[in-house]
Amino acid sequence: MIKKDLLQRQIEELGKALGMVVSKLYRIEGSGDLESVIKVSVQELKTKSDLDIQKLLDIPSENFIKILSARKDFNHDNLDQLANLFLLFADKTTVYDQRKLYEKSLVILDFLENDEKVYSFERRSKIAEIKKRLEESGKGIR
Repeated sequence: MIKKDLLQRQIEELGKALGMVVSKLYRIEGSGDLESVIKVSVQELKTKSDLDIQKLLDIPSENFIKILSARKDFNHDNLDQLANLFLLFADKTTVYDQRKLYEKSLVILDFLENDEKVYSFERRSKIAEIKKRLEESGKGIR
């Protein structure tokens, strides 16, 4: 029972940390200082949740979900928040490789689409938009 409570707390803490970063970025979006806010937010994520965005982006796409799932603090909601965070970074900053951000978002959303029992129009729309952006980048998708 204690292990389950600890795991649940870890999942909730990761969810809060991801939610905090996404929320902060949406609030600051129009201020022009987005790059520095992203850097601070990423550092907070690293400190609070041991989540290094660059290391995540460096994971090969074919192993990405397997590695995230091994962490145990990633549930479907947290994966969805991470995909949203990657999309926000891809759309609003040059701190990270835009293509990798889109690709990792797509991997997560495809996984959720296939693993969850509930169909999501919003998720399908995001998947289509990401594929379109990747194709427009001139290299298409994998």
